[in-house]
Amino acid sequence: MLRVITFDINNTLLKFTKNPGEVYAQVTAQYGYTCNSTQMSAAFRRAYKGQYVASPTFGSGQEDWTDWWGRVIDNTLKLTELPLKTEHQKAITGELIELYSHSSAYTALPYAKETLQNLKKRTVLIGIISNTDPRIKQVLQEHSFAGHLSFVVDAYTAGFAKPDSRIFEHARCEAGLSNLKAEEVLHVGDSIIKDYLGARRAGLQSMLVTHDYIEQCSQHGVPVDSSSMFPTLRELLPNLLLLC
Repeated sequence: MLRVITFDINNTLLKFTKNPGEVYAQVTAQYGYTCNSTQMSAAFRRAYKGQYVASPTFGSGQEDWTDWWGRVIDNTLKLTELPLKTEHQKAITGELIELYSHSSAYTALPYAKETLQNLKKRTVLIGIISNTDPRIKQVLQEHSFAGHLSFVVDAYTAGFAKPDSRIFEHARCEAGLSNLKAEEVLHVGDSIIKDYLGARRAGLQSMLVTHDYIEQCSQHGVPVDSSSMFPTLRELLPNLLLLC
């Protein structure tokens, strides 16, 4: 019997309203510095990757997540070689951290709210397991998703990031149900490694929802399974409801 359903956030329920590189370029331009979004995007990807490899949990247990993101932003700006004044760099960093604390930075994917609303009518608990920092709770609140959720697990607070089995185990504890077994939890996400296989290796059930699920399966040598892989939330929902 299925007792809990958890969802990933990025590209599962929400997506960035604009490419981060475009946002970084726009905010930087407000302080009089010009950098095209393509160059800024490349700099951001490089800076983020380096920081993520060093600490995929946003500095959990070592530093505050704001310091982690501050380094990503600082390194992004350094890679663009813009002649930034120190006071401007600090202001840009603060503005970007605050911007991604709110719903305007994210757009709900089609059928996201309907999916949560329909599942809320069933007896299952709904939760979030996301490789993000604590800001995601405010974002979910502003998107009016929070009322459908029983718990939200972010990587910084948990101290682990998907596909680490420990973040899924942490989520089981957060559900607060007595004698909750791993197989009574189903996780939904867009990454075949972090979500689909990560959850299964932790003993959970899982479903994959992404337009490129066939390509992901091919890339990672995973058989396509039409009963647990879907291109959109609209196709996914009826199959979820059958399990509740």
